[in-house]
Amino acid sequence: MATHTFLTSADAHQAGFVSPSVRRIERYNDGEIKIIDTSGPNSFGYDFSIIAYSHTNDERAKRLGPFGSTVSMSLTEAKNRGGGIGAFCEMFDPDTYRQAIEAARAAIDAEG
Repeated sequence: MATHTFLTSADAHQAGFVSPSVRRIERYNDGEIKIIDTSGPNSFGYDFSIIAYSHTNDERAKRLGPFGSTVSMSLTEAKNRGGGIGAFCEMFDPDTYRQAIEAARAAIDAEG
């Protein structure tokens, strides 16, 4: 069930929602922050989270997280794969995205 409804993905982006299609968010200190699919072993594209990696350049590399999770979006004017009108997708709501980025940065900082 969709938790938010917009006409199109452009409308959702304009409202501050973030698509998980941008996989690498940023390099931060000695780490990296990315978006990965956390849907599970038998499906994909249904849940995404932000993951931090500390010390990406040496043997101390460590995966941290996940931080945040996407919400389901109903796009009432978007075309679906069958060519009809109405589609669903996953996006980060603005507050969750901001908080997840902050948590990922803090986790990298804590790894020193």
